[in-house]
Amino acid sequence: MIFRSSKEITDKSTRADGAILRDHNVSLILHLAWQAGEISRIDLARESGLAPSTVSKIVGNLISTGVLREARVASTASGRPPIVLQYDDSVYKLLGIDLGATHVSVALTNLRGRVLSWQTRVHDVRGDPEGALSLAVELTHAAIAEAGTSLSSVVGAGLGVPSPVDLADPDHLAERILPAWAKVRPGAWLSGRWACPSP
Repeated sequence: MIFRSSKEITDKSTRADGAILRDHNVSLILHLAWQAGEISRIDLARESGLAPSTVSKIVGNLISTGVLREARVASTASGRPPIVLQYDDSVYKLLGIDLGATHVSVALTNLRGRVLSWQTRVHDVRGDPEGALSLAVELTHAAIAEAGTSLSSVVGAGLGVPSPVDLADPDHLAERILPAWAKVRPGAWLSGRWACPSP
């Protein structure tokens, strides 16, 4: 049995709360920038309610990732003109994989959801899970090649399956509907292939 002091538990809890707050603030700034398309640091601070120093730190980190960039200096009647930040929709990509009963489809989009490549092929998804997942990987690489990008630019993926999904165990498909998939976990299979987190 491992015993921990109350101070150690409190310190870990504080760090966790701090990380959650930082993630929330980053998400808030990203959402505001995504929604506006172009926005200044001053406007981000005003609309988010965050301190200007907090906004500047978050923006600096987002600029380093390429999601935001300094686009231009805004015109102003008086005072120091603000720098307008621009949300870059194309720096990263999103992937959607649809496993239908009889088809596999893959869509690659930019961060605003504009489809850059669409690949689809007829396949017996119900009866051939390994083949369906291998085909999903093949079509993903075809979509990436058509869009002229790389797998490393994909920051998120969604997987649709022809089965009810239990939110407590989303990677386990209904065996009565898809008996051939009883021992197959599609999310884990794909994440293992691409070395990324599974649901």
